[in-house]
Amino acid sequence: MALDLNPLSVQFNYQVGAIHFFSRQYDHAIEQLHATSELDPFFVPSHQLLAATYAQKGMRREAILEIEMGLKLANNGLRSEAVFGVLSAMAGELVEARRILDKSTQELKPPAFSLAYHCAGLHALLGEKDEAFACLDMARKGRSVQLAYVAITQELESLNDDLRFREMLLSMGFPLAGPETSSLANG
Repeated sequence: MALDLNPLSVQFNYQVGAIHFFSRQYDHAIEQLHATSELDPFFVPSHQLLAATYAQKGMRREAILEIEMGLKLANNGLRSEAVFGVLSAMAGELVEARRILDKSTQELKPPAFSLAYHCAGLHALLGEKDEAFACLDMARKGRSVQLAYVAITQELESLNDDLRFREMLLSMGFPLAGPETSSLANG
């Protein structure tokens, strides 16, 4: 409805693209994120989410081009580089992802642990579950705003089957559905 009221809003267009992405409607997400980039070619989140969408579809070359564009527009800041690492891992660029993870891990300092959520995603994508959970714990201590997406984000999918992930979601107040989680909620 918001997009109908203001079709030229970059934020509204981006949010509709994000809804498509998290709903795993990747073709719709690509279309919407291209429309967002046409409204504002310098809007970094659109390039980042478009890269993630391409990566999810296995469109590696397109993902890397969008990753590079987003990183260039973001002036290579630490947070942007951490996002670049997650996107690189999603696109299959594991050596680059490891390099960025190693660099980002050096920045994990209290009280905010500003890169902890991104490091958790990198560890999860690299198959390092224990390290991913340690970073998620830091992200919780630092009250990372990205934790709002923890239950639906693709980079953490490898953690979904781990009891620690379900316990973390419950402790954060996320509702769990399905018969496999009902015993957790009741006990």
